[in-house]
Amino acid sequence: MRDIEWTIPKRYLSLTLYDGRVKKTDKKVLSRLTAFNHIVGDISATVSGASAEANFTIYGLKVDTMAYLSTSYSTWVVNQIQNEIRLDIGYENNHAVMFNGYIIEAVPNFNNENYSIKLKCLGMFPSMLNEIESLSFAGNHKVKEIAGVIANKLGFTLMTGDIDDYTINDYSVSNQPLVNHLRILSEMSRLDCYIDNERVVVKKSGEALKALSTFKANVSNMIGTPRPTNEGAIVKVRMNPSLRSGQAVTINSKKFPQMKNAKYNIQTIGTSFNTYGEDWSNELTLVSEYLYRE
Repeated sequence: MRDIEWTIPKRYLSLTLYDGRVKKTDKKVLSRLTAFNHIVGDISATVSGASAEANFTIYGLKVDTMAYLSTSYSTWVVNQIQNEIRLDIGYENNHAVMFNGYIIEAVPNFNNENYSIKLKCLGMFPSMLNEIESLSFAGNHKVKEIAGVIANKLGFTLMTGDIDDYTINDYSVSNQPLVNHLRILSEMSRLDCYIDNERVVVKKSGEALKALSTFKANVSNMIGTPRPTNEGAIVKVRMNPSLRSGQAVTINSKKFPQMKNAKYNIQTIGTSFNTYGEDWSNELTLVSEYLYRE
């Protein structure tokens, strides 16, 4: 019998839950799940400066683990328990960490034999609460310089677009979490200032980051057809763990040939998956390049 070449890549998923009661360098693992477990999830990451958000429904988790998570999730108090969650997803030999954050709500369901728990999660949760800073830059300073200080305090690297000429006079903000400093810096400079994959990114609104390669949406990776919007388009594609907000995108669609010569960049990346279903995709909200350029 002739061998048939298998061209569909094998899915990969590693979802790790960490015990927030253990405050050590070596984290204690509560549970480590794979694509063989039934997990449904969605993630949203954007250039707006909002922290990444994720929702997961996990089936068949140990009852004692579900009970612990549902009675000790992070709340808006000083001494909150920070149960961490980390998702590495994609395909065999092509996967990446697409969410690393903290559980802020856990709701179990014991009403039938197929026990499940719904987790609501937020990236950068401890930084929002605990890393309060006052920053003051007297006189005229480059936005890049201020963003670099914020990135350094967060322990992240800095990635910028063409912003060397952007400056701010007398930046002085007291007693704010570092993520709020980024939002304030964005409002004052009218630039996109956000956190993506442990990097602080600062760029012009509508500008694609030159450091990232252009993603080509075409028949080989698109699911369905693009949907034109007032600002650009919404495109659903097969999951691609290398996608990043701010990345340039081109669209080659037979239904919308007008889009072929247009240039877009990613405003928001939505990721959805079901290990026991067909969904394994990204939904990209795109804006036309330089749409907001003055």
